[in-house]
Amino acid sequence: MQAPRTLIAGIGDIRLGDDGFGSEVARQMMEGFMVPGVGVVDFGTRGLDLAYCLLEEFDLVILVEAFARGEAPGTLHLIEPDLLSLEAPAAGEEAIDANAMRSEGILRDAASMGAKFGRVVIMGCEPTPTNSDLEMEMDLSLPVREAVGDAIDLIESCVSGEGLVVAAR
Repeated sequence: MQAPRTLIAGIGDIRLGDDGFGSEVARQMMEGFMVPGVGVVDFGTRGLDLAYCLLEEFDLVILVEAFARGEAPGTLHLIEPDLLSLEAPAAGEEAIDANAMRSEGILRDAASMGAKFGRVVIMGCEPTPTNSDLEMEMDLSLPVREAVGDAIDLIESCVSGEGLVVAAR
């Protein structure tokens, strides 16, 4: 079996409400999305596992997660990070952050281990604000839950070759 040339990676903690957006997108895609050469994985909070997976050479990596940019809850963001500007660890810092759970930290870890990137796109969903970052909430908020289908549609259009228009980060 040929290794996937495209990786769709869900990132997030399902115990923290909207932070589980990436995991929910991956979960739903794994139920019915079968395209040769495309792998869908829910990495959840296993950022180091994802960093190691990125050591494989993919043509396209789509990282799916929740992150705030000050927009309305449920707003989708498509960002193509500047991979050349991934910062190397400063003197005295650890090269690998085993607790990195955000896409940029994971990409930095993978780069420090020698990953060679093709195209990387980060799909983010604006979460609903909560009272605490550590508030345990197992369900996605309504706006974020409604954005899951739109996110899947965008990912499928990207994988089918229609492409995505993304902003630089």
